[in-house]
Amino acid sequence: RNYPTKIIMINKLRKDTFTELILEEIKLD
Repeated sequence: RNYPTKIIMINKLRKDTFTELILEEIKLD
């Protein structure tokens, strides 16, 4: 029954990688 936590963690991970990708894009500019 720890699905919510897992989903939240995955969402956080996804957000973090997304942010990193954006930062990389900015750095490239």
